[in-house]
Amino acid sequence: MYSSQSLTSYPKYQAHILFLHAITGCDTTSAFFKRGRTKVFKLFEKRHDLIDCAEVFTNIGSSPDIILTNGSCFLLAMYGTPKKIDSIDKCRYLSFMKNTRNNKRVQLPCLPPTSAAAYQHLCRVYYQVQVWLGNELDPENWEWVLKDNSLEPIQTLLPPAPEKPLNTIFCNCKKGFNYNCGCEKSRIVLFTSM
Repeated sequence: MYSSQSLTSYPKYQAHILFLHAITGCDTTSAFFKRGRTKVFKLFEKRHDLIDCAEVFTNIGSSPDIILTNGSCFLLAMYGTPKKIDSIDKCRYLSFMKNTRNNKRVQLPCLPPTSAAAYQHLCRVYYQVQVWLGNELDPENWEWVLKDNSLEPIQTLLPPAPEKPLNTIFCNCKKGFNYNCGCEKSRIVLFTSM
């Protein structure tokens, strides 16, 4: 991994180590499944355009819209999304469809977050970076809520997928439901159409 000694060779890491630590998960922010620090640090080293995205998180006056735009760009890069796709929700949809089309088991934790979950994560990352920089912000303006004299992160406000598709996924297998069925392999079957 990286130490304070090894970071002297990488000045852009030094300037953005707080952001990189918070975006990949720390005591107050969640981590993304299979998106560890080493992978993100290597990505940050290769993609110079991500420096601008990270810079937003160190500026005291960044608006939630600017944070969402730049943070989403960073998250899309973390998930290896082609640059022509500029939406977290589109990336999530395409990842889901790619797995179901190939009859692979859909590993929901591997999907990118919903846009609502991404927004909340990015706000908490921004807040945490600002705290580490010594800037005092109201946590309740950055996706935290005070409950019983304790701060808790606001849980996502959107379901993982629209309700109608979740309630109407059907298997169209002709030979009857069995464990060789593509729907069973993907673990998305809820009802059979037989």
